[in-house]
Amino acid sequence: MGGWLLNKKMREISSIKAITSKDHRAYINSAMRKKKERIIKRCSCKKKYSLEAWKALKYIGEMTGIDGEIAELRDCSCGSTMLFIIS
Repeated sequence: MGGWLLNKKMREISSIKAITSKDHRAYINSAMRKKKERIIKRCSCKKKYSLEAWKALKYIGEMTGIDGEIAELRDCSCGSTMLFIIS
């Protein structure tokens, strides 16, 4: 059993490519773009919004909740008002 696990681990290690600094920068930039593109809100009309897309929507205002949480209100392109907790 132990030999099988060791062989599996060796196969995983041998399949790893050497990463150059250029590859590393490309990987970091890609990860940053994906983070910006991550979906933070979905409307009932099924539209999905990333942080960048959320900021581009029409700003309606803010509300303070019972626990002191602050929620931002913005209108979806379908006309629905959406709420996103920001703190």
